[in-house]
Amino acid sequence: MQRTDDDFDVLVLGGAGVDTIVYVPELPLEDADSRLVEGIEARAGHTGDFVALGLSELGLRVHHLDVVGDDPEGDLVRAFHRERGIPLTAPPAPKGTRRAVNLVGPDGRRSSLYDGARGGGHYPEETVAALAARCRHAHVSITQPCERALPVLRKAGVTVSTDLHDWDGEAAHHLPYALGADLVFVSAAALPADPE
Repeated sequence: MQRTDDDFDVLVLGGAGVDTIVYVPELPLEDADSRLVEGIEARAGHTGDFVALGLSELGLRVHHLDVVGDDPEGDLVRAFHRERGIPLTAPPAPKGTRRAVNLVGPDGRRSSLYDGARGGGHYPEETVAALAARCRHAHVSITQPCERALPVLRKAGVTVSTDLHDWDGEAAHHLPYALGADLVFVSAAALPADPE
């Protein structure tokens, strides 16, 4: 296939959202009704946002596809991409932009609380196919609606990677991504010590 200047290296699917970072003195937190913390910040930057940013910083041409709401969190996501020159295709998220609260301890460990009421929406198959036809590789986040895009990416003939984060090797949600990718990243944090 002949590539053009409008093509790009990597299509990142999913993982757009806003994190509210809360720096806490310890994890897990002691049981208390209230506490003073050292800082709280809200920023765009779920897994797909930072994959897109990292690849862009490495000099690759990146395009990000994810559902984003018409809400203040969606404005943060769109600004994150615009300010960094990362193209974003954002079909509507009728329930709002994904968001999470991350409790971060002094050692950098975190506990993430995801808002399950947010998100929704889908990637039109023709949008995924058109973007896949213009890229060399696709990185798929383990967020919905990415799973339904995997067959479209396969049909387009691009290589696919995914990050399963702290998968235990058994959780059913991760399995389609693990089996649908050519390259799988996974943290050993939840994997059994004895892989048998």
